[in-house]
Amino acid sequence: MDDTTAAAQLFERLLRDPAVPELASLRGQAEVHVRSLAVNGSRVDVVAVTADQEWRVVLGTVDMFAAEWVHVFTRPPRFDGVKGGRALVVNGPSSSGKSTLLGALQDRAAEPWVIFDEPMFGGVRGEYLIWPDRVPLLHTGFLNGIAALARTDNLVALAAGGHDSETIRRAFAGLPTLWVGLDCPAEELRRREATRIDVAGGLFAASPHIHDGWEYDLRFDTTEVPLDDMVRQVLEHIH
Repeated sequence: MDDTTAAAQLFERLLRDPAVPELASLRGQAEVHVRSLAVNGSRVDVVAVTADQEWRVVLGTVDMFAAEWVHVFTRPPRFDGVKGGRALVVNGPSSSGKSTLLGALQDRAAEPWVIFDEPMFGGVRGEYLIWPDRVPLLHTGFLNGIAALARTDNLVALAAGGHDSETIRRAFAGLPTLWVGLDCPAEELRRREATRIDVAGGLFAASPHIHDGWEYDLRFDTTEVPLDDMVRQVLEHIH
């Protein structure tokens, strides 16, 4: 049996197996047809279709009898933009939940939000991110580029990343922008920071005045307001 035939049979078994929750959306369809299937070593790519929907299924297998992992992508509806664009700016101390809120927004919104967990794009040596005062024009350019993306009728959301509100407001002038502030008690910030390996220690202590000069449309204490409620309120205000 060649790899393509074995992979097709593996996909059919997985499709019938309720122990593979990733395929639940396909399993509930009346008829699923495989439009294409490709094998590249231990990776299998499947395009599956029904009468009115299309999926891309990517899975890993070492023996063509079981899947090590499965990822499923549903073809989204066409998005033609929002006139004038929209921007969301989230500010708060390190470990207050900015990345968590932005990720949840991206996952749960019906529209495609472009997320900038740090207000930058492309790649640059880490020193210029640690000490942004050494390259102020670079960081101004980052903000202007993000704003330009929003101005072409797109949806963008970013964490302030240490930039003051006036700098961001200048870059986003004329854009419909929702400003969100996050709070979190110091002891909880310290606890969260102790469990993270992606940030330098002591950042929360270095930002006691993180909200100085900011005005917000929404403000949340992330120890009191559930994440779903924050996302819901953000989307209600954006819409």
